[in-house]
Amino acid sequence: MDRRRFLRNTALTAAAAYVPDGVADDRSIQERYIRAFNASLTPAANVDIEGHTLICEFTIGPTAWKVYEDLRTRDGVITYLSA
Repeated sequence: MDRRRFLRNTALTAAAAYVPDGVADDRSIQERYIRAFNASLTPAANVDIEGHTLICEFTIGPTAWKVYEDLRTRDGVITYLSA
């Protein structure tokens, strides 16, 4: 994943998380954001993090996340893996 797509998806996720419930009927705006974000996800089984550096770990709700970055190149990828 290139950095531009990563930043766009991060902004999209943040926006979806903070759209107030009363903004749209049936949470349609949140659902649209989440569908758009999920369309660009790669299954964890297909992600290769060999040689990447663990940057941090955090939990959102019941999901634990690990963030890895490929520091071998200047524009190395950043990978979020959920447990």
